[in-house]
Amino acid sequence: RYVNVRADVDKGLKPAYTLMWGQCTQRLCDKLETGSNFAIVSAAKDVIALDEMIWMRAHETMDTRRKKAWTAIEVKADVLNFLQERNNLNDIDFYRQFAGRIQGMKTAK
Repeated sequence: RYVNVRADVDKGLKPAYTLMWGQCTQRLCDKLETGSNFAIVSAAKDVIALDEMIWMRAHETMDTRRKKAWTAIEVKADVLNFLQERNNLNDIDFYRQFAGRIQGMKTAK
């Protein structure tokens, strides 16, 4: 009985794998294919492992975007604080430091 149930489950998972893989964009497929265990997951048509790989990739992307956003916010705050505090700088030094902060802002984007 267990063998029959297991065979039925396996039959159902392979089409699910194909369906899930077919819903991925080409860019996501390319990134997943570079994974270290992709060959094993693909050969076994393991839909659960594929789902985990997609989930991990999505969260890596979100973390990267979140870090970039926070970096941009921090740099912008630094520029605004600098403008408010001028710190008795002469015009040339003020311009140099301000230009450096603006360059940092461009780099953070």
